[in-house]
Amino acid sequence: MKKHIIILLTFIGLIFISCAFSNGNEPIEKFCGYEMTINEVNEITEWSAKNPDVYNVKNGSEIYSEINDSIRNNMPDNLEFEIFLIQLSKKEVCIDVFVAKNEKYFEKVSCTLMNTEFSEIVPSQRKIRIYSYTNSDGSGDSPFEIAIKSNK
Repeated sequence: MKKHIIILLTFIGLIFISCAFSNGNEPIEKFCGYEMTINEVNEITEWSAKNPDVYNVKNGSEIYSEINDSIRNNMPDNLEFEIFLIQLSKKEVCIDVFVAKNEKYFEKVSCTLMNTEFSEIVPSQRKIRIYSYTNSDGSGDSPFEIAIKSNK
């Protein structure tokens, strides 16, 4: 009898552990996208450090204009923000956004950039890294806040 209980408890424990690990790999849905892992964020940072001219994007001024206009059309006029583009491939871009520390701003900017249908010059796969300003005027440090991607 004790043998059956031990086997049953072992089996239940293995199922519990298996479920815990499988759920840990699922991307977390957040701000109209999926939260990036710290490894994904670090990959972009490392890739950027190794590649010269990461901000020199083909059609950069047009892409910046489209992205800037989409944010301006959906956010308060007095909002201070900066955007930087890193073209990872022809189909994938990372947008670094610096904005005031405000969870609602993070969500609004992310959802705007994820849901806006841009022209074909803006890559369809988007990754967004959001940094906050320490001071509301855009001065001070800019700590990393969150990173979102457009696909699982």
